[in-house]
Amino acid sequence: MHQFVTAPSRSFARPGKLEIAMKNSKKAALYTLIAILIGLAALHQASAQDVITTIAGNGPNGIPAANANLNGPHYLRLDKQGNYYIADSGANRIFKVSPAGLLTVVAGTGMAGYRGDDGPAVDAELNVPWDVAVDTANPANVFFSDSANCLVRRVDGKTGVITTVAGLVVKPESGAPYTSCGYSGDGGAANAAQLNEPSGLDINPATGDLYIAEYFNGRVRKVAGGTATGKITTVAGGGGSTSSANNCAGVRPTGTAQQPLRRTSAIRKV
Repeated sequence: MHQFVTAPSRSFARPGKLEIAMKNSKKAALYTLIAILIGLAALHQASAQDVITTIAGNGPNGIPAANANLNGPHYLRLDKQGNYYIADSGANRIFKVSPAGLLTVVAGTGMAGYRGDDGPAVDAELNVPWDVAVDTANPANVFFSDSANCLVRRVDGKTGVITTVAGLVVKPESGAPYTSCGYSGDGGAANAAQLNEPSGLDINPATGDLYIAEYFNGRVRKVAGGTATGKITTVAGGGGSTSSANNCAGVRPTGTAQQPLRRTSAIRKV
């Protein structure tokens, strides 16, 4: 069971990966291991004889994961069906690796940009997707932080349609829609609020609430129910740069670890 503790009065120093403290020590250990598997150009799996074999690295879509090229993956999540979802920032795509080892594109054309909402996620443009989270549905709905677009977007597990859950998309009378970064909108609908480089994500499986760590806003915010019309509020951080936020229970910013791990270009599974 997850235990959530809010701390609105604390300040975050650029929160990155958002993790939720858990009472169950076995689950906590599993989440810790998953958090270590950061930054890869190849996923590896160790056999019972300690032989490491590549399970992802080299190729874009619909092929064995071992033959797939990845280009700057940052974080991954595992759903209840045993699928891995990978946020590949360098490729501007979200990938899925099935239990059988088949890699497919969940979202993104590979081009950096913003377009495609309300259509097939595989035809949408993303801009530095950073983290990924999944809910308990079967098939799972996939949420990811589209960090350079200052959005959190969702891919419906059944239809494959992509939508914006949180962040402001401006739709002018003429011209293409564009995104707006900043800090605004607390107390209102999540899709009317401004975010500023959302990075870490997590979902409370009991409520569906979505938690977003915003790197440049120095805050963690909650979207009630994980829906676009859900109320968005700040639950931790005051936008400052003090280190006191590191003492907040239940939420641990780890943004300072992202760059060194990304340079290694290695995600590993133990």
